[in-house]
Amino acid sequence: MRTEARRSRSERRPYRPRGGGQAWGRFAAARVARSALAPALAGCQSLEVLELSNTNIDDITVEALAQNCVGLTNIILAECDSITDEAVKALAQNCVGLTTINL
Repeated sequence: MRTEARRSRSERRPYRPRGGGQAWGRFAAARVARSALAPALAGCQSLEVLELSNTNIDDITVEALAQNCVGLTNIILAECDSITDEAVKALAQNCVGLTTINL
């Protein structure tokens, strides 16, 4: 029998990636609204890792992301069917420290 009470969501520790102090962004929703994501990008210059897999993100949003999140080193866009070569080019041109693009 378990004696300790379950922690509420607010008491749980936030998800942190392995390997230390990277800035980490994770959008787990199946749909990311462009209008909701764009204002959030304005202050994300130091964001290093971003996962947007299985979302409806498109080229326009990725291009805005590339212009605002210039510190990205790793971006995960797996199963994002609306992404084209133009979005990948924008990431490569703007995020000079980018080492991994997971499509």
